[in-house]
Amino acid sequence: MARNPSPRRAGPPPGPGLIVGILVAVVAGCTDDGPAPPVAAFAATDSAGTRIIASGGPMWADDEGWSIAPEPDAEFGDATDPAGALHRVAALAPLPDGGVAVANGGSNEVIVFDPEGAVRDRLGREGDGPGEFRWLNGVLARGDSIVGVDGSRLRFSVFDPSGALAREFSLDPVPGQPTGIRAVAAGSSEIGVYREVAFTDKSATGIIRLPGDVAIVDWAGGRSVPLEGDFPGGAIFAIPDGMGTLPFGADLHLTGADGRVLVGAGERPEIREYGADGDLVRLIRWGAPTRPVGESLQREWKEAQLASMEEELSSLPAEARQGALQKQRDFQERMLFPSSLPAHGRLLADPGGNLWVQRYRTGLSDDTPTSWQGKRVGPEAPPDATPDRWWVFDPDGRWLGEVVTPPGLRLEVIVDDALWGVHRDAFGVETIRRHRLVR
Repeated sequence: MARNPSPRRAGPPPGPGLIVGILVAVVAGCTDDGPAPPVAAFAATDSAGTRIIASGGPMWADDEGWSIAPEPDAEFGDATDPAGALHRVAALAPLPDGGVAVANGGSNEVIVFDPEGAVRDRLGREGDGPGEFRWLNGVLARGDSIVGVDGSRLRFSVFDPSGALAREFSLDPVPGQPTGIRAVAAGSSEIGVYREVAFTDKSATGIIRLPGDVAIVDWAGGRSVPLEGDFPGGAIFAIPDGMGTLPFGADLHLTGADGRVLVGAGERPEIREYGADGDLVRLIRWGAPTRPVGESLQREWKEAQLASMEEELSSLPAEARQGALQKQRDFQERMLFPSSLPAHGRLLADPGGNLWVQRYRTGLSDDTPTSWQGKRVGPEAPPDATPDRWWVFDPDGRWLGEVVTPPGLRLEVIVDDALWGVHRDAFGVETIRRHRLVR
């Protein structure tokens, strides 16, 4: 009989919790202007050596909080200049001099821009040799060196200030067959790395999270410290006649700062924080409503997939095209969907110790607001042109509130009051933009 595996979840450590601080959810009493406004609940507890922070809601009032300047103060990449054109940007790393290194997935090379926006260097190229990349999916700036991450070959390539390849290193082997890695800066010499392992149980059916592990790596020496716990990766569905990526499936996200790595599995509103020794030191939780994956959302997703497929098959004869579309419709009727959307998306950490958690976006109509800072966006705007919403947690783990990005900006890195991201316009042209954070 086929089994229906469910993802493993790493819950809080067992043992009694000791409440060390609570901010009451509602302030009793009245003011001269009427009842006092509600205050978000906040509680901090200790359990078996792990700090647990729980927020019932955001702390900022409607007229408080931070915002992002609508116009960038710097932009890098020029679609009219082949030397500086960007395509399928995977990651970026701001440089100390005000320039930026960009992992350009379209050419599998790191493009380095100077502070004025001119191309200063191009590191690596597509290939399997030293300093080459098969799947460039990350870039890090470590001191005066630039590190390119090859997610396919599980390899790190370190380039010196002159642009020459200084050295390369790979991670220690893990059980199973790793299918890719993701890397984030976690300190002056630390890198947080997630490795996903291939799913090999062909008899399993249901919704399945791919296995993986997370480690803190010393980039200078390549030594790694594994983190404790389970780290389920991307979600897939398996049915008797096939499998595929789960629509609206949760995924593992990580970020890092000051030698720490923060990890979220996406299934529930909880982020795990690990110290440099690999031990779990804190859980950050918040209260957020469950967003169900109802029939209307499933139907919209299916229609969007069919429309994209029809465009890709437009060169085929009509009969062949309609046959392929009908097969896809039949498969869609049997595929699985989760009962609810993931609790969060990507994670970022800023130098001030704040954690930024992206509200999961579907890329469909429910993510399309009608306006942003007084400007109409409208449901006719492509999903990539709509704003992202990020929840901000302070260094103590308290949920402060929400920051909305400019339309079309995929936020990547926060350095002081500068927010760096990839902007994609209505024609799919990508540039790197730097916006000012207004506190």
